[in-house]
Amino acid sequence: MRWLALILSLALAMPVTAQTDAAAQARAAMALLEDASGRLGAAEGARDRIQALTETIQAFETGLAAMRTGLRQAAIRQKQLSGTLQARETEVAQLLAVLQSIGQGDRPTALLHPDGPMGTARAGMLLADLTPALNARADKLRRDLEDV
Repeated sequence: MRWLALILSLALAMPVTAQTDAAAQARAAMALLEDASGRLGAAEGARDRIQALTETIQAFETGLAAMRTGLRQAAIRQKQLSGTLQARETEVAQLLAVLQSIGQGDRPTALLHPDGPMGTARAGMLLADLTPALNARADKLRRDLEDV
């Protein structure tokens, strides 16, 4: 019974996106298992014990169904995220290349624009506008990778 309770608690700890139906099933199975365990402890006669064992087995089956549903949903979510990340692989590679080229500017002249001070100011303003968008994309990518 402890094994099933551990599995059910892991099913409840899945990502929020995979918790819709599986989490509800896991909670219901846990409640059924606790109820059946209590009845098993209180059973006095052979018929009562058989009935309590039957309820315990049914609770186990409900818990296993919830676990299978949760694992299926998690596998589907992982496949979706992996597909999205693979589709955006070139975009991520370009983003990393840009960030690396910005970070390699050791010389003070690397920060100057060929058009002079006005070009440098414009480039700085563009870079200041792009930085929050790049940070947002990097954060979204980080969250997707953590989900996977």
